[in-house]
Amino acid sequence: MNKNSTYKEILLFTGTHFSSRQYSERNEGETGNQFNERDQLKEACWNGLMPEMLPEVFDKHENPRNLFVWEVREEDSFIGLEMGEAPEAVDRFDSIDPYRFFSLLPMN
Repeated sequence: MNKNSTYKEILLFTGTHFSSRQYSERNEGETGNQFNERDQLKEACWNGLMPEMLPEVFDKHENPRNLFVWEVREEDSFIGLEMGEAPEAVDRFDSIDPYRFFSLLPMN
């Protein structure tokens, strides 16, 4: 029996009001590390704060604890986040990352 797995690809654009917010970390004991906004946003992604930061992206009936962060990519104008139940090979044609699917578009 084939089981459908959940996969989410999220692009967080930097240089916006959302990306400049202060995010609290789950490990309150670590102090002295001052990150810039971009690094702080990446750290929040790795710490699993996405369901709290973007509740509208996650289904209410879906358990966000079953989704693991598999990759956080830093690009020029955004941070790409890949989450899922298990690591998956992403089809470039179905991706929302412009660096993946632009190479598939025919040039004029």
